[in-house]
Amino acid sequence: MKRPHLGRRLTKGTYTGVRVFMRILVAGVLLLLAAFVVLNTAGVPEPILREALRRVNASGVPVDVEKVTLTFKGWRADNVRYFSHNPDDLAPVFQAERLFFYEQKALWDTGSHGWKVHLRAESIKTTPALEWGVEIPAGSPALAFAGVEASVDFMPDRIRVTEGHVSWLGSRFTVNGSILRKEKETSAKDKLAKKEAKPAVEPRSVRLSSAQFQRLEDRLKSLSLPQGADVEIGFMLDADFLQASHLSIVARATALEIRKVGFSNAELAVRFAYPDLRVQRVALTKNLQTFELQGDYDVDSNLVQGSLQNTITSTQPLLALPEKFHELLVKLQLHISSLPRVELDFGPAVPKELLEHVSGTFSVNDFGYEDLQIESLNGKLATSEKRVDLTGLTGRLRGQEHRSYELNSSLHGGGAAGEVFWDAGTHEFGVDADIAFDPNLLMGSLSRVRIATNVIDRFKFKDASPKLHLKLGADITDWSSFFIDVSGTAKDAVIQGVECSSANVATFYKHGVLRIDPGTLMRSHRYLKGTASVDFKKRIARFDVDTTMNPASLENLIVHRTDLFKRHLQTGDGAVSIQAQGAYDWGTMKETDFTAAMEADNVRFVFARTDRFKAMFSGKGPKMIVSDMDYGLCGGTGQGYFVLINDPSNNAIPYTLDLNFTGVDFKEYIQSFNPDSKDVTVAGSMAGSLHFDADFSTNFFASARGKGVLNITEGQLADLPLFKGFSWLVRKMFPSFSVFSITDLRSSFLIEDGNISSDDTHFGGDIISADGRGLYNPETGFDAYLRVRVLSGTKAGTIMKILTYPVTRLLEVKLDGPFTKPSWRLKAFPKTISKLFSRSKE
Repeated sequence: MKRPHLGRRLTKGTYTGVRVFMRILVAGVLLLLAAFVVLNTAGVPEPILREALRRVNASGVPVDVEKVTLTFKGWRADNVRYFSHNPDDLAPVFQAERLFFYEQKALWDTGSHGWKVHLRAESIKTTPALEWGVEIPAGSPALAFAGVEASVDFMPDRIRVTEGHVSWLGSRFTVNGSILRKEKETSAKDKLAKKEAKPAVEPRSVRLSSAQFQRLEDRLKSLSLPQGADVEIGFMLDADFLQASHLSIVARATALEIRKVGFSNAELAVRFAYPDLRVQRVALTKNLQTFELQGDYDVDSNLVQGSLQNTITSTQPLLALPEKFHELLVKLQLHISSLPRVELDFGPAVPKELLEHVSGTFSVNDFGYEDLQIESLNGKLATSEKRVDLTGLTGRLRGQEHRSYELNSSLHGGGAAGEVFWDAGTHEFGVDADIAFDPNLLMGSLSRVRIATNVIDRFKFKDASPKLHLKLGADITDWSSFFIDVSGTAKDAVIQGVECSSANVATFYKHGVLRIDPGTLMRSHRYLKGTASVDFKKRIARFDVDTTMNPASLENLIVHRTDLFKRHLQTGDGAVSIQAQGAYDWGTMKETDFTAAMEADNVRFVFARTDRFKAMFSGKGPKMIVSDMDYGLCGGTGQGYFVLINDPSNNAIPYTLDLNFTGVDFKEYIQSFNPDSKDVTVAGSMAGSLHFDADFSTNFFASARGKGVLNITEGQLADLPLFKGFSWLVRKMFPSFSVFSITDLRSSFLIEDGNISSDDTHFGGDIISADGRGLYNPETGFDAYLRVRVLSGTKAGTIMKILTYPVTRLLEVKLDGPFTKPSWRLKAFPKTISKLFSRSKE
């Protein structure tokens, strides 16, 4: 028999080997498939699973799994639960119905326990551990995580998570970190550090109850992330040595809404590495403007420090603040049109004192306080303990010219620069500023500070804003401490009722005393300069002034609104010179003590208008004296003396006047009181004297007591309105006396009991003369009798008197009626006949 060819034998052997291998391979595949089917349907056998879980738990990972099966996606663990180490935590911290995982690479040596797996779960529920210090109510969306995926290294001393991804509350989270679960080998240096570590090394936890968390969750409903956020979390937790732990969170969102207020971008970056919690960046962006915050918190020292920057000017973000904030704005009457730009640094300080350690700069436009409208304000802010300082302030106040009629001032706006402080410890505030606006703009905002408004109200500005340096302040618990110091210049101002073309004044008010030192006022060519102080509590004014203004202006500036001179002594347009020194006590008059010298071209009194006046004024207690009075009166001269008793404890204001005058042009004197009498043909030279006592507080005639003498010579008096009726009567009686004159008048009279009376009145002329007696009462008019004589005092007159005796004996005339319409009639004739010869002033 022939042996097979070698090649054929080799082919046959190879075929046999391949067939055996394929059978083995198929058997292996079948075995694997059978194992897969078994593991997919029945899962890992219970004993094996329990042993695996025991080893995992022994490695420091408290986890439990109900069932583990094999799928095409890897291993699937059902009802996976991760527990806390705290025995009081009965519920699992994390729970997943299905968790897919597969081993990536072995990371241990022979005898070690641990592996690296890739985990994936559609959803995971959580229950906060007690050690977290947070209770989350059941049903809260914060308890569920979706789309969980991560690579986890389970090692004997740690769990490491890499490339972790999870979706939570609509945002996407990326997680990388490690959890150290038990003591690891450390260097001698690290062991010594642990041994010497402070007892209170654990971070302070804040207990957040379920109800508190629910309230927080309700508040956060006002926050919306339409596109969610991208959050990166990195951590390392050492359960045995918490000082070595650290956590970092970086979150970014391209859209954020807070109470429906939208922001185009939001960013948060936080890192905690014990003991430092660092807010690396909190930023909100709107309209390419940003709000940014950085800060650090030291857990051990409990100190905070950081910085804040804002360039967002839109007020829309204010809508995101709580309703109480807006109620506060309404209560404070703050009107905000744009948010301030700020750059602030705060701390280091404990949290509750953080606002007491702030410094930085700010800038704000268009805001209002009560009725103030501020165009711009820039400055620096610094807080220290309970004090707030605003320095380097510059700003501009908007004018309110449309309201100028309300305060009788221009209300022009303008600039200001200075500083302000508020001390909550001492309850004091202060302002030091240079201003170039009408201070009456502050009247509304200072309405609660009546002392301040009372001072400002004394100054009005017509057309131009003043330039002032202003200092003011007070203890708000004691407004008697209020002070205000103002110095500067102004044009077209009204100061306490006195109009000034320009003013240069330094004033200071404190404890109820207003001081003006120095002060210079100009009104056209007139001036007032000097010093003064007004004590509103004691009601005493002290002064040392030199002025060419009228006395009423001086009175207004020193003793506001007494109107003593304005009512009884006024100067005209001519020159005036007054030098006054002393004190005026308008409260009790007891401390009044002053002297004043006055000269004026013309002065108007109640009874006369002088064309030259010079006198000395003095006051001592309630008694005021005008002495050495020398004046010119309608071409004549006069002297006088005046005494006034002004005692506030008595309603009466008694005074005494003593005058004498000579050479007065009678016609000019009449016309000075009644310009309409310029066409009346009168003339004469008047002289006389007057002495009486009266009371300014009542009617002159009701209080006056005195006497006087009046002489008019070389006159023409027949055409006086008073004598027109008499002239007509004489012409009727004596037709031949068609022309006659009254050239002289002489009278001695008394003033008493409301009447002016005389028993010695005489007037005469070239043909007739008359003697009279009677009285005048301002209410009832004249009640007087005159005996008329013809040509008395001449030889021809004597002859005519004898010839006409029967008639002249009857020339006794009665004068009655009011001053404005006197009635003249013959006394001796029967009344019916007398009516034919009677005349009233037409």
